[in-house]
Amino acid sequence: MCISPNIFPLKPQSFNFFNTTPSLLYYFIDLSLLNVSLYTPFCSDKELSCAYAMSDIFKRNQYIFSRSLLRLILSKFFKRPPLSFNILLSKDGKPFLDSRLLFFNISHSDSYLGILFSNASEVGLDLQKFRPITNLSSLIRRFFHPLEIDFLLSSPDMEGEFFRLWTLKEAYVKCLGHGISYGFHNFHCLNDQVTDPKMDTVFYLSYFCLSNLHIGFSTSVSHLFLYQDSPPLL
Repeated sequence: MCISPNIFPLKPQSFNFFNTTPSLLYYFIDLSLLNVSLYTPFCSDKELSCAYAMSDIFKRNQYIFSRSLLRLILSKFFKRPPLSFNILLSKDGKPFLDSRLLFFNISHSDSYLGILFSNASEVGLDLQKFRPITNLSSLIRRFFHPLEIDFLLSSPDMEGEFFRLWTLKEAYVKCLGHGISYGFHNFHCLNDQVTDPKMDTVFYLSYFCLSNLHIGFSTSVSHLFLYQDSPPLL
């Protein structure tokens, strides 16, 4: 099983995220506890236009929370107003900072939001809240690499291992800036690194589970530390 580094409590008074040590910084938020109207002012006009074009209110609020909290965290890092950051989208829809001073990725699952930052390389983050899945064997055969199929179908905890590997595969393709259309069957995540014949670069994987929430990270640099910080909530 891929195990993440220890999660270190963050001590802001002594912590410099922009030092030379490759580090990850992770924020985890339960959005059900927040009031979306407090966060709307921290979205750009373009982001609000995008949000209000969504007919699904739940997804609209997810988007507002993710963009506003991202901006509030960046403001904390750089000591600049939240709306001063230019957040762009790659051709595949992955958001990034125009300055490339910091790398990040965002994931949602149900009411949970995760934001992962790296000071060294592109990152991918995926959250998957556990839910019962019907026809699990056929889903495994459809989406997974042959080695993963053999592993999963023979595992005494097929459902748990399914969520672990799915989360890691999502994190990897998000690190690349792609989606599921990249082809989950083309690579496997059975080790601490991705085995992908399309890529020369090594991508590292980390995974842990909090209660019924599966969390996976992927990066192209072997980060030494994983820190967790409290988000600047309103």
